[in-house]
Amino acid sequence: MMQIPVGYIFNIQHFSINDGPGIRTTVFFKGCPLRCLWCSNPESQKMIPELIFNQDLCCRCYQCVHICPQNANLILTDGSVNLDRTHCESCGKCVEVCPTGARSILGRELSLDEVIKEVMSDELFYNNSGGGITASGGEPTYQPEFLTMLFKECHNRGVHTTLDTCGQVAWSVLSGILEHTDLVYYDLKHMDDDEHYRLTGTGNYQILENAVHAAAINIPMVIRVPLIPGINDTVENILATSKFACEMKIHRLDIIPFHQFGRMKYHSLGINYAFDEMASYPEDKVGQIRQMYQANGLNVRIA
Repeated sequence: MMQIPVGYIFNIQHFSINDGPGIRTTVFFKGCPLRCLWCSNPESQKMIPELIFNQDLCCRCYQCVHICPQNANLILTDGSVNLDRTHCESCGKCVEVCPTGARSILGRELSLDEVIKEVMSDELFYNNSGGGITASGGEPTYQPEFLTMLFKECHNRGVHTTLDTCGQVAWSVLSGILEHTDLVYYDLKHMDDDEHYRLTGTGNYQILENAVHAAAINIPMVIRVPLIPGINDTVENILATSKFACEMKIHRLDIIPFHQFGRMKYHSLGINYAFDEMASYPEDKVGQIRQMYQANGLNVRIA
């Protein structure tokens, strides 16, 4: 008997209107092969549960100190609590006793039936709006078996499927997933291979090759570009991205301007954030970038 895999999920967002057509339910997968310096979901990178600790909400009741089986919570001389993550096993015991919600566990194992139940609870919205399910993350293709089964079951129930992917996956794996995918949101971080490696930890050869393969089998696709100041907003990169998209006959491109929405997540996870001091992308500059892409024959939306 075939064993049905579980999914490692860190959020299921209902009534999403920015992750595909209509009203959607977005399932956020844990685990990603990239380490983008600007990642707004750092809790999505590892495929394990992780403890979030917001110091600003800590009331210093010290219940977490007393209950932790690993003695990972230490009282400092100023009375604040320090979380020693080298000892923390994210067991969640401190979360259960925290009275202010300063602690939470992000990431859980869910069965296919559990995710389908969540997705289908919004079926009425899909039917009335032309919506469906979107798999995001993290990187959904990092869990290919679960993702394929989820999309296949959604198709069996008449639910539209959208895949939001970075494309860093073997084509033999991605092609199987695309058999049950109605729309692809395809991220292009940078067109230069060396820069892509510096910014994300991987080169872009496989990413670009998979985009070409997907376009060749006529999978509806939207190119998505995270717009990072001084990183990928140069004229050279904009022209290279535009040329690549047009050669694949993909005419829709979404710009995602850099923002600081994920900043507190880094602090709460005890991770250094390379862009801690960078301001959000100026609106007037976003408009200029949009015009540059449009001048190259693309239909551009600001996400």
